[in-house]
Amino acid sequence: MMDKKRKEVTRCLLKWFIKYRRKFPWRRTKDSYRIFIAESLLQKTNVEKVYPAYLIIIKKYPNIDDLAEARIGELRKIVAPLGLIKRAKFLKKGAREIVGRFRGKFPKDKRELKSIIGVGDYLAHAILCFAYGERLPLVDTNVARVYQRIYNFKSSKLPYADKKLWKFSEDLLPLKNFKEYNLALLDLSALICLPQRPLCKKCPCAAYCFSFRHAAPGPLKKKP
Repeated sequence: MMDKKRKEVTRCLLKWFIKYRRKFPWRRTKDSYRIFIAESLLQKTNVEKVYPAYLIIIKKYPNIDDLAEARIGELRKIVAPLGLIKRAKFLKKGAREIVGRFRGKFPKDKRELKSIIGVGDYLAHAILCFAYGERLPLVDTNVARVYQRIYNFKSSKLPYADKKLWKFSEDLLPLKNFKEYNLALLDLSALICLPQRPLCKKCPCAAYCFSFRHAAPGPLKKKP
């Protein structure tokens, strides 16, 4: 029964994504550097704030060597509107590690990627999936919310630290179109499956959603 539901949810999600997907410049490239910049900035940040900062960084520092030589003060000014100033340090130090340790090339090995300062599971998976075409899931608070509602997945841990959630996400990942599936989940959480007032009647997965069929989805309680 679960396999049938998973297939139907995937089918509806991908069909919806074709029509309603959000279009950003970092989604039109397989350049690992540009994906690294975008995904680093997007963590815990609204995409509307990230977009102008991303464009400035790509224009001012068009490659990893330029970013490695960037002045930290200039980087801080660019990322300041995003809230987390420490991202400037992570970007510069990460770039210097990639240049110094990996000859300016983003490694294709997950362990090597995660050895770079500021790179965790999510960022490593994003680079490996979007730049190198590896079948890997993306898990953050938004994806966790979608899975909690659709599949009634219960967790008491934060998404990045929940190994069961990462395994659950990996099991749900389709063998084909996994990149589009990952992006579709992110778009669904941003446009439809909102934290406070989800637009359930517009959701392509409503017919298969546990919360929609069994209870009012409503706001999700924050973990203590």
